[in-house]
Amino acid sequence: MPLLKEDILIVGHGLAGAILSQELIRRGVSIRVMDAELPHSASRVAAGLINPFIGPKLHQPDDYEECIEACRAFDLWFENIHGRNFLSRIQLHRVLLDLKQQRNWRSQESCHKNLWLDEAESRKLGLLAPFGTGVTRAWKFEVQSFLNASKESLLARGLYFKGLFERDMLRSHRLVLLCDGYFATKNSWFGWLPFAPSQGEVLTLQTNCRLYASNGSWHLPLRDRNTALAGSSWKHHDLESGPTPSGRKRILSELSYLSEEGKVVTDHESGVRSATKDRNPMMGRHPEIKQLHLFNGFGSRGCTTLPLRASEMADFVLSGIPLPQKHDLARFSANHAK
Repeated sequence: MPLLKEDILIVGHGLAGAILSQELIRRGVSIRVMDAELPHSASRVAAGLINPFIGPKLHQPDDYEECIEACRAFDLWFENIHGRNFLSRIQLHRVLLDLKQQRNWRSQESCHKNLWLDEAESRKLGLLAPFGTGVTRAWKFEVQSFLNASKESLLARGLYFKGLFERDMLRSHRLVLLCDGYFATKNSWFGWLPFAPSQGEVLTLQTNCRLYASNGSWHLPLRDRNTALAGSSWKHHDLESGPTPSGRKRILSELSYLSEEGKVVTDHESGVRSATKDRNPMMGRHPEIKQLHLFNGFGSRGCTTLPLRASEMADFVLSGIPLPQKHDLARFSANHAK
């Protein structure tokens, strides 16, 4: 497929590349999307949970409301154009681990809190929760369905092709936006950045439990009424090992808050998250190669943050609007100089 000088080339069609490509299309920009379809993609095993209370302390990120507004606007636009939407409200049952976590949840002043269930009420739902359950208003993004729909729409317009990005492609494009996740850690352009990738493993279960639940490890029913996703593990070494017996054992052990017995594993997958040491994304222009950009490092909160971050990135590359300092990879330029 001939690639025109005026095209913006997006490298990678994981969740970051797919959302950014659709955001640029929404703005009427001429793009092409290239994906190597390599293994270890985190997006292909992403659960799509959008949770207002994160981490053991159950705090709400400062930009959560803005992120949700961007998610809803992006999903509505995609539905209006393609007739399909992927974002839905859910009730997430947060199984609390101790008295401190119980106090943290109950002290939150948030419209995203719904019900408080004590141990007896939790057990009636099939949850083993000595410290109770906080029922939370959350969201679920159907990641795999969205990725497939995005690829189909790009293919239909001749905008998607399979291939590996090579250095000489820089000369034939006005802008190149690398959205290649974990693989950015291996290239000479951005490998100097402080990435902190981690492998995560996810199970597909045959189960009759229809609760969206989490105690830090989540259980998310799929549209098939007898299956659910469960996970995820975290590992910072041997990232390309693929699914492991130890990962499977750990996930099943951490699902002990579900009283249902006899969980049957029907699939076991893994992917490598492209996270960063300061837990903020790395977006922006290469310090020396001006047409080369990076859109990466979204970690486990990509489903929550990516529509808003894609809008910021589009503003930057199209209009020169500065990126938020904590997201701009220029904060690490001194490291590159060294």
